[in-house]
Amino acid sequence: MNLKLTALATVCLLTPLAVFAETTESTDLTNNIYVGAFVGQSSFDASGGDFDGLSVDDSDTAFKFLAGYQFNDYLSLEGGYANLGELTISAHEVEGPYEFKVDGSVEVDGLFVNVVGSYPVSEQFSLYAKVGLFSWDAESELKSSFSSSDPEIPSESYSESFSDDGSDVFYGVGLTYHWNEISFRAEYEMFESDGDDVDVFSIGAVYNF
Repeated sequence: MNLKLTALATVCLLTPLAVFAETTESTDLTNNIYVGAFVGQSSFDASGGDFDGLSVDDSDTAFKFLAGYQFNDYLSLEGGYANLGELTISAHEVEGPYEFKVDGSVEVDGLFVNVVGSYPVSEQFSLYAKVGLFSWDAESELKSSFSSSDPEIPSESYSESFSDDGSDVFYGVGLTYHWNEISFRAEYEMFESDGDDVDVFSIGAVYNF
């Protein structure tokens, strides 16, 4: 609940600033509303360390949905849902008659709100940068097993699921191509989840009402 209140408070603080910024001449406020969808690839800041039998898959498909309000050509406010994908690890080691296996995964998703500052470089292209708050939830699963070729030594297995959550600042930069009511974006974002970085490269389309 505190995370949702934090995100709501951020919106409440940022909106008055944007209202006093230079606005468009249009009197129809719905013309400034837009929605969008993005898909790309995420890369988690993780490595296998010095353990020879550990394999790390630190990239996955990421996607997000957003809605926004454009106050003018230079300033917008956005909010939505992002799924950063899943980090998976696996380990397999054999020592004499003993065999060890470990499999784990962490999936991160959450809600976000951010401010976008844009700079038009032509009628069709604009550059932008963003900063916002990501209220994330991480779902983790860990499985391990031990077995032996010695029939007198029993096999063992262990499984556990757990979750964590928090909120962190995220950043992004991108390029927009405007085509009638539809805009196409290519962007890079850097998220943080409990101190671990997740980089996301994505492309998407935005529909302007």
